[in-house]
Amino acid sequence: MLFNKFINQLILNKVFTFDKSQILMLDKVPFVMFPARSMAKFIQKVGDEFGEEYLYQLGFDAGLIVAKEFTDSFGWVGTGLAKRLGMIFKMFEVMGFGKHTVKIWNISGSRTLYQITNHPVIEHSTRLFGKEEKICSFYRGIESAHWHNELGIKNCHLIETQCISKKRGLKFCEWSNNYFKNQTN
Repeated sequence: MLFNKFINQLILNKVFTFDKSQILMLDKVPFVMFPARSMAKFIQKVGDEFGEEYLYQLGFDAGLIVAKEFTDSFGWVGTGLAKRLGMIFKMFEVMGFGKHTVKIWNISGSRTLYQITNHPVIEHSTRLFGKEEKICSFYRGIESAHWHNELGIKNCHLIETQCISKKRGLKFCEWSNNYFKNQTN
């Protein structure tokens, strides 16, 4: 119920608009409704062809474009970091980037650790490619750009500390902007 209310609010605030059979985010960025399985295959193919560093940079560059639109559209100047992070995570969930749960958030030490669940593309990638998946590099690039731009963590490069594809039975991916041992257990 709360999720539907959030979506309706985004449409009412013109975050999502409809124009000639396409959905635009913030009136500028085409929002592609590509099935998760197809997206997983497409990103994996790009990663196989050009490598994971290329995928990461591609995600980072795309993320910067959208992050700039977020900043310009939402006018986040003066808004607290926790509120911005919550809004970013909610937007990621709406865009199909999974549910993000913060496990450690230390603003002064710039240390964060968070888990991602229900990310359809990563989940399909895990089933299709197992330990050989390369998809996470793309999404880490996207999210790193948002952290760099909206949260002001300059040169942020998120690091994967746990991976559902590489460790059998794990129910989440875990990323950090400042690597340290998993302290959630």
